[in-house]
Amino acid sequence: MNLFGTDGIRRKNNHFLFHSGQMCILFSAMFQCCTKPVKKLIFAHDGRSANTKIIMSLIHVSLQYNINPIFLGILPTASISLLTPELEADLGFMITASHNGNNYSGFKVFNHIGEKVSYILETKISDIFVHDRHIYYTDIPNYPLSDFIVTDYDYKKIYICYLLKCFYKRHNTYKILVSCNNGATSQIVHNLLPWIHHDCVVIDDTIDGYNINSTTRKLSYGYDYVFMFDGDGDRIAIYDDCGNNIDITQLIVYIVKLKEIRYVITTKMTPSNVISYLQQYNTQVIIADVGDRNIMDAMRKYEGSIGFEPSGHIIIDPLYPSDSIGSMLWILSHLPINRNEIYDFKPYVTQLVNIPVDQINSAVMHSIEDLFSGKNARLFIRQSGTEDVIRFLVETETHEENYELLSKIIDVVKREGVALM
Repeated sequence: MNLFGTDGIRRKNNHFLFHSGQMCILFSAMFQCCTKPVKKLIFAHDGRSANTKIIMSLIHVSLQYNINPIFLGILPTASISLLTPELEADLGFMITASHNGNNYSGFKVFNHIGEKVSYILETKISDIFVHDRHIYYTDIPNYPLSDFIVTDYDYKKIYICYLLKCFYKRHNTYKILVSCNNGATSQIVHNLLPWIHHDCVVIDDTIDGYNINSTTRKLSYGYDYVFMFDGDGDRIAIYDDCGNNIDITQLIVYIVKLKEIRYVITTKMTPSNVISYLQQYNTQVIIADVGDRNIMDAMRKYEGSIGFEPSGHIIIDPLYPSDSIGSMLWILSHLPINRNEIYDFKPYVTQLVNIPVDQINSAVMHSIEDLFSGKNARLFIRQSGTEDVIRFLVETETHEENYELLSKIIDVVKREGVALM
């Protein structure tokens, strides 16, 4: 049994894992599994109200193990990866449910060198948790967070300076709108503005604990580009001045050609014609398993400088977790004056259908697979690493073909009495 998914632990708030007592057992299991004693840890969160219970449990167990917990406030995920070794901490925790709404909770764990803890360690933690679930923690105090804030170290400056140094160069000047989705980037992004030469307006940066990932608008009037970040600040969406979504795959392909990058790492969720297209420009596309950790492993193996997922995760060497702000700086440093150059490559059309795991049976699977027999189309099926759903990726050359297959899948699902998500 492994409690962890592809991106840490994430469940709905009412899941038994997020009972304070269960969280304490889980954190205790983590500290027991570490190969060397944990003396100091850092943690931050994305601003959602549901984080409080996790934070109090983490502090409580840390103090029981004589560990010094240091609170860094509201910060993006990648900052924890960077600051864990910078602050010489043994572990780093990002308390977040990523792009999910406030009805979800979760966290990600980084080791002393800023990498996500290994699959092996996750399995060991899960095994100990299952064995020790009968232990009961009571009377977890409501610790004042001010007691754990670091005051003698400008960690926000360290993070911003690192992003500017690695990903930003003076290029064309744009008027941009940035939506923080009332999440982890809402405060730190303002520290960046004095250092970039773009005319930048920030919105959706007012955290109330409940409005994270609630932004649905795509404002573009009067702006050259709109950048939208997700709740924990590790992925990005981009829109042009007409409100059209700029496909991440097209954007990455343009920059890869521009910089003559030799290796690009992505996953099976990416349109398959990317491979043949980039081969024309002497770029090899490496297909990794879904999940940023798998992309990072492949980047190191092949010495690749860029990895991405179409969902908006962009991993740029040397900062291995994806970072919304870093991605925005990197993109702004490479955007062409003539935006049409981005659209030279036409990726195949991909769409997702999500079906709850508990409603999938062999009849549904075979019926869906049969729809693709003899078709010039690709079907990729995988279980989500963050939700209890099976994802069906449908890839075709045209929107019309994609719509036709999606409609048939929906018909099959309805006929079998299965719900879509």
